[in-house]
Amino acid sequence: TIPSTATRLKQNSKSPRRYASKGSSGSRKSSSVSSSSGSRRTHTVRSGDTLWDIARKYGTTTAKIRRMNSLGRSSRIYPGQVLVVQAGDSQYVVHKVRRGETLGRIAQKYQTSITKILATNHLTDPDLIRVGDKLRIYVK
Repeated sequence: TIPSTATRLKQNSKSPRRYASKGSSGSRKSSSVSSSSGSRRTHTVRSGDTLWDIARKYGTTTAKIRRMNSLGRSSRIYPGQVLVVQAGDSQYVVHKVRRGETLGRIAQKYQTSITKILATNHLTDPDLIRVGDKLRIYVK
């Protein structure tokens, strides 16, 4: 059992994973960690996540995420693991549209909406998005 007031867990060599604390309903939660700057957060790793993707999402670097979570360069991350992240100075990321991507998938990846992406980039027609376009996406 991990107390809900715990902010860091000691990592041992047998179990490199960190887990989210459980609320009264028993479900996992991922929430902002309060701090004076307000930019320190937690991120629950999902299947397919990479440190690079997580760093881009929060406008930070993989090195900072590794340092904040005591991860080595060869450490792996696992679905369900909770990482502490410090959002960078920028509150948005620039996403380069790749072949086969849709606005729906891009919005889902950054946990935002198609409408917000269109508005932020001053676009009216989602069909005008092309491979190689760079979209500014504000992160939470």
